[in-house]
Amino acid sequence: MLQNIRDNAQGTIAKIIVAVIAITFALFGVESIVGGMQGEPEVAVVDGEEITESQYARAVEQRRRQILSQMGPQADASAIDENLLRRAVLEGLIEEQVLLNAADNKKLVISNALIDQYIRSMPAFQQNGRFSQEAYVATLRGAGILPLEFRQSITRELLLQQDREAIRQTAFVTDSELSRLIGLDRQTRDFAYLTIPTEQFRSQVEVTDEEIQEYYQANQDAFRLPERVALEYIELDRAALADEVKVTEQDLKVRYEQAIAELQRQEERKAAHILIEVGEDQNREEALARINQIQEELQAGADFAELAKKYSQDLGSANDGGDLGYVTPGIFVPEFDQALFEMRPGEVSEPVLTEFGYHLIKLEDVREQEAPTYEEMKEQLTATVRMEKAQALFEEKARLLEDVSYTAPDLEEPASVLKVEVKESPVFSREGGEGLFANPRLVNVAFSDEVLNGENSSPLDIGDGKKLVVRLKQHFEPSVEPLEAVEQEIRERLVAEKAQEKAAELGAQLVAAYEQGASFEELAKQANQTWQTVDQAQRSEPSVNPDVLAEVFAMPRPQAGESGASEVVVQWFKIGLDQYVLVALKSVQDGSLESFSEAERKAIEDILVQSGGAREYLLKSQLLHQQADIKRT
Repeated sequence: MLQNIRDNAQGTIAKIIVAVIAITFALFGVESIVGGMQGEPEVAVVDGEEITESQYARAVEQRRRQILSQMGPQADASAIDENLLRRAVLEGLIEEQVLLNAADNKKLVISNALIDQYIRSMPAFQQNGRFSQEAYVATLRGAGILPLEFRQSITRELLLQQDREAIRQTAFVTDSELSRLIGLDRQTRDFAYLTIPTEQFRSQVEVTDEEIQEYYQANQDAFRLPERVALEYIELDRAALADEVKVTEQDLKVRYEQAIAELQRQEERKAAHILIEVGEDQNREEALARINQIQEELQAGADFAELAKKYSQDLGSANDGGDLGYVTPGIFVPEFDQALFEMRPGEVSEPVLTEFGYHLIKLEDVREQEAPTYEEMKEQLTATVRMEKAQALFEEKARLLEDVSYTAPDLEEPASVLKVEVKESPVFSREGGEGLFANPRLVNVAFSDEVLNGENSSPLDIGDGKKLVVRLKQHFEPSVEPLEAVEQEIRERLVAEKAQEKAAELGAQLVAAYEQGASFEELAKQANQTWQTVDQAQRSEPSVNPDVLAEVFAMPRPQAGESGASEVVVQWFKIGLDQYVLVALKSVQDGSLESFSEAERKAIEDILVQSGGAREYLLKSQLLHQQADIKRT
């Protein structure tokens, strides 16, 4: 809705932002705003829909920024596992594309009006309760996101939300299900347990050299190393080239004049409007009749602002007499924009139909953009010119790199010509390495026939303004690590296994002893441990190890014995990697639905419905993923 169309930004910051946009158009054209070239390599294809390298690179960088932001002031980029980050981002993009394809197959659409309304309602973009273009631009710039890219992400989010809610809101829960779930969820159990760490048995076991040799021979696959390579490479980095370029005062003044010339071709218009909506409660004919009636009152001498307060259905501007502030082209939907920018000051339009309804538009004032001073823009101009010169130098050196590396017998000559050093990579497999060598395209090139045959690779664009040429330094065929390298690892494994066997034997002995009539005191003495008693434990009992609780709540209920009393159930469990637990379950008490008020019951029912809907959507998502044709390049 138009209610959130922003107040015009007035200050120096706003002028600089507009000027920066003008510079961008003047230097690079609209392509710099709306995306890159066609034919871009992809990292994955989902049912024919490509996920491009640039999409992937942007998603990785945005996720990295989110992680660093979550780390706070002590953020350390080196703590991020690059391999894990890239794999997680790629799988996330694939999953999103699977769901988007499903939404597209259902012909789901999101209108521009809904996208506009969603964006204008976001708290991050509001000042004094109204949408602020300045806050919008500044926030996106700070996050490194282009406005078009942001709108596309909102469109995807709303499409997925529409599909998700269509499934989730069909979920329901019956009274019997609710009663059973409450009985299980609020169930409590009385039990006692004693813990036996396997560590106490390590000193009682021995591992011979023969056992180590036997284990090594029987588990060759566990010690098999995959095919790996180590590379030499030279890197052309646009960011590093920015330090080499010089920016003169003359360069800055030329760019300033270009920006000012662009600003002078723009103007702002102060608009007001009266909106009569078209929707379920009012069709187009009824809305047109009402707007015509308002137009008649206006022609009879009524005040536009008073009519807006009385009739306009744009809640955001009606109380202000329909005032929308100063705006530039492109802020409104096309029909509204066209009418506004064809009018003369003081003029009121004929009824204009948009997707929102019918409008009467009044143009109150026209003014040109006020240009920021040279000093106000100097810092931004310097960054812009430096970027432009670095890009030109980067392209020049990239052509030179391609020419020299193609015929060179090694990397020394191209490194000397380009004045860069030859670097060495760590050893990595086809699964990828760290840093640069986590890049899927670079990994593919590293294991290509061209490189494995000892040739220089073609210059490879890996994003972020970087090109690499790589050459094989060392090639490692798949092999089994020698026994000497893994002997200690095997010894530790065998010691741990034997200690666990001894603990398991003790557990079996304790259970057998109980079945033969041993008392709990005798069991504790045999285990050399102390019983810990827990009464009325819930599933989230904070005083008990969650792994122990999981086993306790999976145990069968104690059944009545010959005397009529419930018999204690005793079982033995392995917990984690290094300890065993003997549990004596005494009694089970189910939760009762009658103990909840009507409000509490309704709240629980709502939670169960939501979780059931979420589970159904997850299952549907998993099925779609299984059925999708996914190719990772």
